[in-house]
Amino acid sequence: FELLNSKPYLRDFVEFTIRARRDLDPVTKTIRNRSLYPYQWSASIYPIISTIEQLGGKFLNAFARQAGKSEGVKLWLPFLIIFGRQYIKDFKHTRFTAVLGSYKQMAIDKLTNEVRPQIEKAMEVFNEMYPNTPLVSGNTAKNSDLKNNMDHMEINIMIDGQSMPYSEIYFVTMATKQDGLASYVTVIDESGMVDKAKFDESVAPFSNTTNGTQVIIGVPNHNPVSLLAQTYANPT
Repeated sequence: FELLNSKPYLRDFVEFTIRARRDLDPVTKTIRNRSLYPYQWSASIYPIISTIEQLGGKFLNAFARQAGKSEGVKLWLPFLIIFGRQYIKDFKHTRFTAVLGSYKQMAIDKLTNEVRPQIEKAMEVFNEMYPNTPLVSGNTAKNSDLKNNMDHMEINIMIDGQSMPYSEIYFVTMATKQDGLASYVTVIDESGMVDKAKFDESVAPFSNTTNGTQVIIGVPNHNPVSLLAQTYANPT
């Protein structure tokens, strides 16, 4: 609790999490508040701190199957995409860039469909908090040329009526080739199925110019060359 209360951006994250996890019970017609489990809070807080303070942390989150490994990601990653730019000092790029990846297209498509609604929810919360500088995406901006597809989503901020670049997220597999991409936070799901060499070649370099945070998530298996196994065996 002391850690959550010690940093303004963590207080914003708690507020966002409360709003995002609130829904209507269709039977009782009452509002339900669904909190995270303590281990999900821990797996969320430290990547946020590392990203905003540009510490270059590398985190391995190994979960048992059906333990809710995606629930935290669906909150803290959208939070960073929407709120991270507000808190990063000495920001040098046009947009705050995040990368979410997995081992095959079907896996990343599933996770994309879960994360995108939470990005929109985070935008709603942000626009309530900062009504004079609202955020817009390809879903909300009229006549917009903002990228808004299964591979790439861009978000702009409105300053005095002018739409300006703000943040973005790329959804990738290990076959992705994207020159010049600078990621402040890179998240790889199902890392037990990801080949470490392919990650090092195609995705890891995205963090080089930003001292970006990397979060490796997955279920342990018997693949000795997987990103999960190699990260566990060779912590940095």
